[in-house]
Amino acid sequence: NSLTTYIFNSYTTVMQQTAETPLGTIKAYGTLSGYVYLHIPQYLCKQFNVIPSTVFSITYKDGKIVLEQQKEKQHELLG
Repeated sequence: NSLTTYIFNSYTTVMQQTAETPLGTIKAYGTLSGYVYLHIPQYLCKQFNVIPSTVFSITYKDGKIVLEQQKEKQHELLG
């Protein structure tokens, strides 16, 4: 089995507050092109409003993988 399972904590920044959320098991898939894909469970996508266009930064800090959701610039329609 070439798949490896990792246990991560996710730090999600909401209004400049950081909350540690245990994610359980996230599966990481490595590729020959150097990418690593993280499979995030559907219930977490709903909880944090993650959609296919959601952008994350990922860093390794203090022995943990930190996923930070990047704020999207939204254009409001007036009227």
